[in-house]
Amino acid sequence: MRVLTIDIGNTRTKAALFDGRGVMTPLDTWQGVAFDRAVACASGRVGKLPEGTRLLGPDTRLPIAVDYDRAALGPDRLAAACGAWALAGDEDCVVVDAGTCVTVDLVRGGTYLGGAILPGISMKLQALHTKTAKLPLLYTDRLPDCGLCGKDTAGSIALGVGHGTVGAVESLTARYEAHGAPCRLLLTGGDARLLASLGLWNGRPFALEPDLVLRGLYEIERRIEN
Repeated sequence: MRVLTIDIGNTRTKAALFDGRGVMTPLDTWQGVAFDRAVACASGRVGKLPEGTRLLGPDTRLPIAVDYDRAALGPDRLAAACGAWALAGDEDCVVVDAGTCVTVDLVRGGTYLGGAILPGISMKLQALHTKTAKLPLLYTDRLPDCGLCGKDTAGSIALGVGHGTVGAVESLTARYEAHGAPCRLLLTGGDARLLASLGLWNGRPFALEPDLVLRGLYEIERRIEN
């Protein structure tokens, strides 16, 4: 069964085709792509989708349980949790999605328990610039190396925003693990590599999974028959 998966985010849309063995092929476009079933999740505005595409919603059956208000749960968070649970081999896991916002979610015992939502790195950088008179606008692809302490304004912003975000993620992970077993750590989203480069997890191992939402959509579609 060929499954077309589509992740409509706030910033961009990603798509991939999974074959019968679960092997993923990233797609620049789904025009002309042959598939048996299609599933999408939408955090951003939904445009024209392939005919027959199912949208992940509050009533979609899932391969995991959910202890959260489904009506208020972002579909990307839900799909990422399903993908993480599958990739972690049914082990407890923390899912960090670093995009427009940063979410830090916990999946334990096959149940999505919820998590935390933080402003994303770009959002923080923009807020510092627009809400103050003199702080410059920095960009995620050009954050300076701030060293131990920021030695100028740009370095201080980079330290506060970059490593401050890492610190928040690590604190939340420690909070989750204090109430249960150690977790597998999976990192996804547009700023995932940036967080990884800043020394995430204090040297603890983690998996960088840039297509975790697409993987989760595939797991939902292949396991669940509506």
